Formats: sequence, structure tokens, C-alpha cells
Amino acid sequence: MPDILNIGLNHTTAPIEVREALALHDSQKREIMEELMGTSHCKGIVILNTCNRCEIYLCTSKSDEAEEQLKSILERHSNISDTLEDHLYIYEGKQSIQHLFKVSSGLDSMVKGEPQILGQIKEAYEFSCESDCCDTHLHEVFKRGIRTGKRARNETSLSEKAISIGSAACELAEGKFNDLKDANVLIVGAGDMGKAVLKNLSDQGVSDLHISNRTLERSVSLAEEFEGIPMSLEDLDKNLHEYDLIITSTAASEPIIDFEEHGSVLEKRDKNQLFIDLAVPRDVDPELKELENVTIYDIDDLDRIVEENMVEGGNEIAAIEEIIEDEYEGLQNWLEYREAAPIIEELNKKAEDLRQEELHRALNKLSSVDNEEDEEKILEDFSRSLVQKILHDPIVNLKDMDEEERFKVISDLFDL
Repeated sequence: MPDILNIGLNHTTAPIEVREALALHDSQKREIMEELMGTSHCKGIVILNTCNRCEIYLCTSKSDEAEEQLKSILERHSNISDTLEDHLYIYEGKQSIQHLFKVSSGLDSMVKGEPQILGQIKEAYEFSCESDCCDTHLHEVFKRGIRTGKRARNETSLSEKAISIGSAACELAEGKFNDLKDANVLIVGAGDMGKAVLKNLSDQGVSDLHISNRTLERSVSLAEEFEGIPMSLEDLDKNLHEYDLIITSTAASEPIIDFEEHGSVLEKRDKNQLFIDLAVPRDVDPELKELENVTIYDIDDLDRIVEENMVEGGNEIAAIEEIIEDEYEGLQNWLEYREAAPIIEELNKKAEDLRQEELHRALNKLSSVDNEEDEEKILEDFSRSLVQKILHDPIVNLKDMDEEERFKVISDLFDL
């Protein structure tokens, strides 16, 4: 039976500069998938890539060979060859599957219980399916992983207690201003994270909200919802120095606020300016920290706030761990049945062949009798002969076992 291998890194093992080096685009994911599916050992692959993790799940018949190949692929795509391995974790078999279940339930997230990861796992699974790279075993593993996440959310209250990254960013900002309500705020990126930040700021009474996005239509839509002011990304060059607080969360592959392009604009400002960068890869060039009035926080800086606000949730975590164990046990039963399926099929075929043979003999005899008593005797002989032939080989082979082993085999097989 093939093995499930997982190699990856996350926010606990790798800093943001390493994670952003492995922020893979769809084209890169397809390239990796094609390379691995072209080998004899790879049966299926799913790549889970978020701002806080990059993980590759592989169904393989040669774990050692696959592990070395995956390390090489990640080093090549990250351009980090000397130190990348220091940040990687490698799980195999049960450990790999239970890790996925832990991730899907939110127990491995920066914010324990956060529900967004479940949607990201679904997207990774569907991307693999659409690319024809998800074999039968990974199908079952990810279906049960997704079910684990749903059960964790529906059967416990941990996700309800989780502080969001958006609210953590707003709390960080609140601590840096005498009164956040008076701040002139720019939100760059109008996706789910940007919308969550806008909602938190609006709930806190911040009214001077400016919203910028790659598509102006999305900026206008959110501006109408939160009574803000839409702005084109092209206007960043001339307006960036006007804002007290800039929170970014785009999907750009390069910084959209760059030292060379925007440094001279920001130098015009004569009072403090706070950037909170929630994107991976980062939206804000770290070199901008060199400017006197600029302070930059990235997503890793939110760790402290998240930890301070983390509800222990001991009972919920224990309940989720039980769900993980339950789902893993169900998967094991499926795997064992699947492994036994060929021999079960052969057993059914052999029994059917014997049945057909005896049935044919009985029907021939029945065609030559014309009284009920003879018919009953033929049917009785038929049933007795069928049972004897089915049990003949097992009984003969059992004689070669020792007594204790023989007793256990018979008891287990026939539920005695």
C-alpha cells in the first residue's frame, strides 16, 4: 500500500522571509505536480499554500526517494539552498494524516480555531482534483480531513472564541494611537482580510477610511458598504504620505509599497506613520523602516497579540483531538478494507464457482424426479455438499497451525 508523505513549513518553523519565498503561484504548483506525477513513485499530490504555511502531501510508493526529491524541488523554487531544510518538517503515514486533520481543525494555526484554513484546504484539494493529481488514497484522506474541520467547527466552540488576524491588526493599531477614531486610514487590498479589517475599524468608530484595490470596482463596493472613500492603486505614489495608518493585505508577488518608488514620497511626512502588512509575500518593502517616521509590522509581529488574547479552550481542544482520532480510525478501517478488497473478491468468486457447480448438479437431478420427497433429498444433498466444499480448504489449512493460532483464526473469521 502506498504511503502518505508530508513535507512543509509554517509560521512556527519559518520566519516570514522564508515563507514568502515559497508563496507559490498556480503555475508553479502545476509545474511541481507535473514533475512529481511524472515519476514512478508518485500516485497523487496536493499542495497547501497559505500565508502561514507551505505543505506538500504526496501519496508515494517510495518515501525516501520522494522526500529527497521534494526537498530539492522546494529549494529550487525558494532559491534557499543552504538553510531551507532547517525550517522543514517531514511527516509520514499516521503522523502526516493526523497533521492534516490538525491543520483542518485550526489547531495548527496562528489563531487556534480560525475557520479560514478549512476553505484553503478545500481549494488545495479541488486544485489537485482539477489537475488530475489526486489519487484514490489522497481523495479519501482529504475528504476526511475536510470533514474533521467541519466537525471541529460544528461540535466545539473554539472557532467562536478565536481572535481574527483582522481584529489583532486593529488592536495593534489602537495601541499606537492616542485615539484611533481620529486616524486617517488607508486599507490596501479589498479581499476577505481587507474586509475584516474594515469591519473592525468601522465597529471601533473610525470614519476616515480610504480603500484601495487592484480593481477599482471592488474598492467602490467596499467604500459604499463601510462609508469610506475608494482610491485607485495608481494614486498611491502621490497620496501615500497623507495617511496615519496603512493596512495592506493583497495577493501581489512583489511589494506594492517600495522603498525606491515610494521612499521619497513618505519622507515628506513629518509625523509618525504606521504600516501593518498582513500579506505573504509582504506588500511593504522592509527597507522603508529606515525612514525616520515609518514603523512597519508584519503578520509575524501579530503573534504576541494573538497569544495574549488566546482563550485556553482546553476542553474544546481535547474534544477536537478526539474528533481527529475518531476520523483517523475511520480512515484506517477504510484503508484496511481497501487492502483486503482483492482477496475478498477472490473469495467471493471461488464461493460462487462452487455454488454454480453444485447448483448445476442439483438441477440435473431435479429434472429426473417427480415427487416432493426426492426433491427435498436432492436440495438437502445440494446444501450439505456446498457447505462442505466451501469449508474444505480452510479446514485442511487450519490443521497446519498451532492450536492457539487455530482457535483465534476460527473465532475471528466466523465470529464464534
